[in-house]
Amino acid sequence: MIGTLLLARLRAALPLAVQAAGQAVLQQAQQNVASDSGTLARSLVLDVQEKTSADGAAAHISTPLPYAQLVELGSARRAPQPFLRPALLDQRSQMAGHIRTALAQTPSQESEHD
Repeated sequence: MIGTLLLARLRAALPLAVQAAGQAVLQQAQQNVASDSGTLARSLVLDVQEKTSADGAAAHISTPLPYAQLVELGSARRAPQPFLRPALLDQRSQMAGHIRTALAQTPSQESEHD
């Protein structure tokens, strides 16, 4: 019973945790972008999708600018200037904290079963 309640709280908290983690990665990526104009940094957007499966939620950071991939990965003529992968790696250690915070903000359903 306790395991079921905890699992339900985790499923409810996961979208909040994914949103917070995604926002942190987005902000770090925007800071990491090497740019004179700031166009690429401003174009980065976060989309969090809640899923009905056991996956719970997913965060996607994207941009409509076609040259973003060339900046991140480089090309035959240009050295890579990664901004997204380092942001994800920098924020990875913070993700457990996002889950703890989201769990704390998610009401316990124990009172409904008393």
